[in-house]
Amino acid sequence: MLRIMEIRQMGYIPDYLYEEARKTGDLIANCGDRLLFRSTKLGETAQLFNQAALAIAVLAFQPGGVEIFGFKFEASFPKHMINIKSLRELDKLVAEKIFGWCDFWESSATSTGWYYLKGCPPQEQAIGVDAKRQEAPVPKYSTDVAAAWSITEKFYSANISKLSNGTEYSAYLVTTDGEANVDGLATAKTVEIALCLAALKTKNIEVVLSDA
Repeated sequence: MLRIMEIRQMGYIPDYLYEEARKTGDLIANCGDRLLFRSTKLGETAQLFNQAALAIAVLAFQPGGVEIFGFKFEASFPKHMINIKSLRELDKLVAEKIFGWCDFWESSATSTGWYYLKGCPPQEQAIGVDAKRQEAPVPKYSTDVAAAWSITEKFYSANISKLSNGTEYSAYLVTTDGEANVDGLATAKTVEIALCLAALKTKNIEVVLSDA
């Protein structure tokens, strides 16, 4: 469906589309006969059809999709797969995609590894360790509890639990940017890594830790 393609290209479902879908449900409940049988009012059936198509497209992106008129519609947003070889690369990815940092470079002379240029993000968020270059190390989100917990401050809600196998943790994050149903769920061997992976999933980024 064209509407599904349009939403997929947007990359998310904005609040107003959820509201339109809700209104359409009420409308069909009251005027469904005019959708199945042409209305005597010019253009009314076409308008109802377009509204129904939009509602179906929104519902298609929900878990399990939607079945209506004898057809099942199910859709998902494309995920960007990224292979990384170290946890410091994961830290850099979180800094870039979740915190909006940029101007990275890697230093082999220190154990810290990745650095970013102070001033991106805003200067008050970074502590310059070099007066000239104004550089600061990327926080160790994947291995430091305090740094990992700062990720949760970017989201509306966060739920962390230990799985029944006793060796892995689950992290579930819901975004705070007002966009409905933008969330991320991930499991990993540590809470810190699970938080990193769940946060990136809210950006449609699937990370594969090859050698980390």
